[in-house]
Amino acid sequence: MHRRRGSRVGPLGWAPRLLSLALAGLLLAACTGARGGSSAGGNARVTPVDEQSGSGAPAPSSSGGAPASSSGRPRPSGAESSSSADPMSGAGGALSSSDLGAVYRTIVEGYIDPVEPATLLRAADATLRESSTRAGALPLDTAPIDLAPAAQGDPDRNWQGFARAYDIMIQKHPHWAGEARPDRAVIRAMLATLGDGHSQYMEAEEVRRMSETGFTGIGIRMSKPAENEAPVIVEVFQGSPAARAGLRPGDRVAAVDGQPSQARGLTEVVALIRGQQGSPVVLSISRGGAPGVDTRIMRGPVQTPPVEGSIRAGTIGVLRIRSFGEGVPEAVTQVLTQGRNRGAQAWIVDLRGNTGGSIEAMRRVAANFVDARPVGLSIDRAGAREPISTVGRPAIPPTPVVVLIDKETASGAEVLAAAMQEYGIATLVGMKTGGNVGIAAPRPLSDGSAVQVTVARLLSPAGAQIDAVGVKPDTEVDLTITDLERGEDPQLVRAAEVLLGSAAASVLR
Repeated sequence: MHRRRGSRVGPLGWAPRLLSLALAGLLLAACTGARGGSSAGGNARVTPVDEQSGSGAPAPSSSGGAPASSSGRPRPSGAESSSSADPMSGAGGALSSSDLGAVYRTIVEGYIDPVEPATLLRAADATLRESSTRAGALPLDTAPIDLAPAAQGDPDRNWQGFARAYDIMIQKHPHWAGEARPDRAVIRAMLATLGDGHSQYMEAEEVRRMSETGFTGIGIRMSKPAENEAPVIVEVFQGSPAARAGLRPGDRVAAVDGQPSQARGLTEVVALIRGQQGSPVVLSISRGGAPGVDTRIMRGPVQTPPVEGSIRAGTIGVLRIRSFGEGVPEAVTQVLTQGRNRGAQAWIVDLRGNTGGSIEAMRRVAANFVDARPVGLSIDRAGAREPISTVGRPAIPPTPVVVLIDKETASGAEVLAAAMQEYGIATLVGMKTGGNVGIAAPRPLSDGSAVQVTVARLLSPAGAQIDAVGVKPDTEVDLTITDLERGEDPQLVRAAEVLLGSAAASVLR
């Protein structure tokens, strides 16, 4: 039955209103995904995906209750999940219409741009019908959808009509609901109408996993240089099972447990590698173009520190920030203070692969470089601009700084890099950033899953757009697969040259 949906936004009584925009409680949203490509010079560029989350570097939970983003996107903490009192909840393992209605309400009332409720309802209708039809449903099975009352111009009433049909179907066919998971399909379909990679649905396991600083696996980050090529290892975490097994950056993962990886996406390869602690996984590793050699690795706990520091060439401090989450500002302060005490006279701030996190953590980190000035601007649904100011005092006096960025640098890391570039605080070296910036509000659901919806956009302090544009480096330097195989980092070397001249390059090569 064809039905016209109304466009007026009415109240939905069962869903709590979206929280107002509060910087400390929101997320810097990024969606980097697993992208691959080749450079003009013939060497594949590095677009890493980590074994923990499937996109970007691993990130811890953020401070102030706002979970961190990694893998190109912010993540609600599992601790924020609420329980549902709806008697229909969990039928066949599927979410009830109350949860779906909360998602609908969050989008209609909170999304950064006005949303036509009819568009969401059409997507929900079509997806529910398609899911049941694909499972071999008869006309009698889809009758609840067909018999739902026609739209009368009230989005609340229209949703209630869909909700009744949905609940009837999942109660009548619990096995189908548990297997096909129409709830997830409906949520994803409504979010897809936004055309916004920052607004996403995350299953409970993903929420739980992405809020952890550690995970069970082998401890590698991978890149897929081209769609039909085997993934390449970009980084091997220190002390990890992969490191103990002798894996190195530049190694190609030709197969996992006998399953070829060339035709698989990175997230699928990651899923094959992950598993229970103490269980074995066999990777076919190709090194230097040689045929793959099977390497048996026992999965184990992997800890990935979000902040690392070192001293190079005697006077260059290297500060790597993998994410902006809980404990990161304190760790950055510690690295900077210790580096100063050890003689660091200039700093390389490595934001490569940093996919963001909480605004609060980013603001506190930025205070070390952008003193008492806005690090960015947020624009809400009404078009109002609000400066995002730094919080705290710098740990060290002003010093020369170079910031390393790449295509996986996103969200809050892009905002920080753009601010340091505009203020003339730092020189940016590397490749243009991902252009994935937004502020997302998390909405936990009753089964531990969650949605996040973009509620504000971020600009640089000067008002430049970053989302879908990215931040260009002052000096463009690529990092190729060949560089990894040789154990070289031309981006880091170029950063040292900017700070101390060509003499420093020989020390870092």
